[in-house]
Amino acid sequence: MINFKNRLKKIYDITAEADIEAEEEGSVIYLVRVPANPQQDGEVLSLAKLKTLEYRIYRKLREKLRNFASKDNK
Repeated sequence: MINFKNRLKKIYDITAEADIEAEEEGSVIYLVRVPANPQQDGEVLSLAKLKTLEYRIYRKLREKLRNFASKDNK
């Protein structure tokens, strides 16, 4: 379990620090149950979106500007 946690943290850190031009918004992690029979498809248990820090900052700025602009129009 510790190994899984460390790997997940490493993926999170790499994605967060990535440049928006290289990584765009970020990444999606799928947690999949691997079947005992390799002929069967795995079952997706959950997914998580990891966003780059740069994307999160741009998104927050966009929201602030949108709210500021909508206040000006009223």
